[in-house]
Amino acid sequence: MTTRRDILMRFGAVAGFAGAYAAASGLGLMGSSEAWAGMPALAPGSGKGVKVVILGAGVAGLSAAYELGKAGYDCTVLEARNRVGGRNFTVRKGTAIDMIDGSHQVCGFDDGHYFNAGPARIPSHHQATLGYCKALGVAMETEVNYSGSARIQTDRLNDGKPIQMRQAVFDYRGHMAELFAKCVNKGALDDTFTKDDRDKLLATLEPWGGLVGAAGPGRTAAAPSATPSYTGTTSAGYATEPGAGNQLGTPRAPLPLSVVGDPFVQGVAGFADIIEMQATMQQPVGGMDRIPMAFATKLGKVVRLGTEVKSIRRKGKGVEIAVVDKATGAKSVVSGDYCICTLPLTVLKTIPNDFSKDRQVAILRNGTYGDGYKIAFESPRFWEEDQVYGGLS
Repeated sequence: MTTRRDILMRFGAVAGFAGAYAAASGLGLMGSSEAWAGMPALAPGSGKGVKVVILGAGVAGLSAAYELGKAGYDCTVLEARNRVGGRNFTVRKGTAIDMIDGSHQVCGFDDGHYFNAGPARIPSHHQATLGYCKALGVAMETEVNYSGSARIQTDRLNDGKPIQMRQAVFDYRGHMAELFAKCVNKGALDDTFTKDDRDKLLATLEPWGGLVGAAGPGRTAAAPSATPSYTGTTSAGYATEPGAGNQLGTPRAPLPLSVVGDPFVQGVAGFADIIEMQATMQQPVGGMDRIPMAFATKLGKVVRLGTEVKSIRRKGKGVEIAVVDKATGAKSVVSGDYCICTLPLTVLKTIPNDFSKDRQVAILRNGTYGDGYKIAFESPRFWEEDQVYGGLS
């Protein structure tokens, strides 16, 4: 027997998270989210006399040193580069970049401009990161991650013409709502839904999908139209923009389902439904590297830059880390009771160590990451001429 859960899963598969959420809400099935657990609680003084060597001055290594330091642990953070942050890297005027192919670049952006070459936004549920920003005094601002005016374009569809994000979202929603409303009205789901369930779903589908003839005044589930239809909605945008007085504007004619239902179009249009890609997020004022820089300021001499790890070994009940000063070439050993390694596997797999065989195999097996590309350029904001003030196109 098909259950309501099955129906909702199928609805989500074709209508996305927003569609499934709306349907579940209409059926009264949505619960509330749990609260965040908070920062780790380490008793003050609990680490007195214990030395910890932390490899890598990315956010993971810096936050570990910050938390352990509050509990009295004697921490040393070793970082091969001459900056903190790891993959949290912001490029601005004067930033020098040494590429892995040996080439050298110096950023020539105008004053005040910057490029977050690594992470660039913080969603609302990343409470640990936001908590650290608050504790360290990192000023934050809103980052607009989604705009209904942004564009989707592929030469395969719509004669190669760009599709406004809102039209991709609302035309698809309308077409899918029409299909589901017809199924409900024709009794295709009578073995799954009670009459009350059907009334609720139809009442949800009409405003959610911008339908005509699904349910509502004069069109109830008791006397439904056999042909609920989607004929377009102002939410999808206008062919002629509204103006003053009685200039109501002309809604766009809906694009066919074959266009707005294309996997590429829906993959782009629905990205803001992903919890990691919320419509509005937070970002540090002036660049993401404000976060590791704030940690480094707080930690002071705990962080040793330009110090490359050459080997990781156990010694007695502790650890021994061989390092080299990249500026002078001087070699030394840093000892500790414990070692926290936050190095990327691509780096860790090149460092001699005495890890167990299983761990060495796991590091080598997983030590290749996927390729990622980000490109930054300066330009007049031509996109604002198309009413785009944020989001991704």
